[in-house]
Amino acid sequence: MHRTTKRYTKVSPSALLIMTSLLYTILHYIRLVWTYISSFFNNNDRSGGGISLSSFFGHKQKILTFDNGLQVQIGKQIAEGGFSYVFEAFPIIPDNKSGTPSKQSRILSSQSSSLTSSSSTTIIEQKYALKRINCAGKSAFVLFYHMNSNVQYEFSVIWLLHLNLVFLYLTAFKPRVLTEATIVSLSFIVINYDNAHLPDHEIIQSCRHEAGIHRSLPATAHPNLLELLGLKFDMDTSMNSSSSSGGGRRGEEHKEYNVCYMLFPYISHSLRGEITKRNILYDPSDYSSGSGSSRRTPFTTKEVLQLFGGILDGVKAMHDANISHRDIKLENVLLESSAYGDSNSRRSSSGRLTPVLMDFGSTGPLTREIQSKQEIYGIVEESASHTTMPYRPPELFDGGLRYTNGSVNVLDYGKVDVWSLGCLLFGLLHGTSPFEIEYSRNNSQNEQQNQYGLVRIVECTHLKILGEVPLPPWARGGNDESGGGSNGKYPISMYKFIQYLVQHDRQVRPNIHEVATKFDDLFIKLVGERWVSYEEGNAGYGGNNSAFDSSIV
Repeated sequence: MHRTTKRYTKVSPSALLIMTSLLYTILHYIRLVWTYISSFFNNNDRSGGGISLSSFFGHKQKILTFDNGLQVQIGKQIAEGGFSYVFEAFPIIPDNKSGTPSKQSRILSSQSSSLTSSSSTTIIEQKYALKRINCAGKSAFVLFYHMNSNVQYEFSVIWLLHLNLVFLYLTAFKPRVLTEATIVSLSFIVINYDNAHLPDHEIIQSCRHEAGIHRSLPATAHPNLLELLGLKFDMDTSMNSSSSSGGGRRGEEHKEYNVCYMLFPYISHSLRGEITKRNILYDPSDYSSGSGSSRRTPFTTKEVLQLFGGILDGVKAMHDANISHRDIKLENVLLESSAYGDSNSRRSSSGRLTPVLMDFGSTGPLTREIQSKQEIYGIVEESASHTTMPYRPPELFDGGLRYTNGSVNVLDYGKVDVWSLGCLLFGLLHGTSPFEIEYSRNNSQNEQQNQYGLVRIVECTHLKILGEVPLPPWARGGNDESGGGSNGKYPISMYKFIQYLVQHDRQVRPNIHEVATKFDDLFIKLVGERWVSYEEGNAGYGGNNSAFDSSIV
């Protein structure tokens, strides 16, 4: 009779590491897929569509309390970009009877013009724009030491994803390539992947900087600067269950925060959206063939000047506070109007749009003293990541600044803003910066159809920025001051003013106060009345004319 012997297979530590890492990676990607799928169902019920996961799991919508005590309830997502998302938010106030939060609404009463003269009451829910910034995704990393060396490695989140995929491939198809040391090292990366969501101090400091700029400006009193209503740093545990335990060598100052919330007035209209709505960047070929979906309706000369005057007002207020914006462009201007039902309207009258300058993330002091040649390289690199190329002046490109020993070397960011204002003014006329367009070759045919200034988008290059502002055919070598703008034709003095702002020599380029004086002269010439800045109008000299009548929109 034979005796059976049980045999046990011995599993090596490296095999255990491989299996553990493989299982962990699979679970991690399942979690990513679930998060992606669930984002399609997390639309708030206010939107009238979509399915809310909270209805299945019984979770209440998140309520945030800001540093000034203001409480809001988060609504649906309305925009996203980079590491930030924008949501609707609704203010809440405690119910006097129960003490529980309740939604706050604004009630507007309007008199009916019917024969019965009855009054109708419309309830409009007050709304804010809530910006959520992920403070753990931009420069998150994982550190580890290789077993056979003292070399420290640093990987971004994207590289960690790539390493995970490489590790899975080697595990499945090339197991002999994996040495013991490599297995341990790579396993450490996979197992500690969640540590990549540790707070990024640079992003947190950037949020604090932007909030500080908002609060150092006269935003609550100035009509053309976006007001910050609240700031909150928070810990989002849904990003990572273990993130609160990390930190270590990265410091302890902000380890409890990985999300920043900023609350702003809800302004649904933008300057870029208005330009798109008016078809100012109409494709000439579409127009000539009649295949376009809607007619091109450029701003009138007066509307352009009123809009630009408001933006100039906001920039002037920043410069007076010794702050430069550094990223002025069409996309960073909102249009506020009570005529559209925007809540929290602080300043606009019915039927008028007021430009509001936003995005203070790139702001800084008005001037900067350059201490060395190496500092110039840092300025160029910083400008490449924090400014928009078609609106960037030559001095912020490689070779645009010179350092001279024994003399004071100062970079005037105020004049950087002036250059950008010139590009923005051109964009009000033609839809985009002068350094990323070419005028249509069929201008004579287009002008026969009473359509002037049609352009097409081309690539913006450093060489184009070193060139001159392109002039439309009717403005070349003449003094034609005709044209009200409604057909795309503007007076030549408008283009001369743009050239006055967009001067390549930064020493000759005017400062913001010289620009305001020159603009007042232009306003009188083309509109027939003085341009009254907000500061002057608020002092009792007249009303603010930096809003334009939108009744024709």
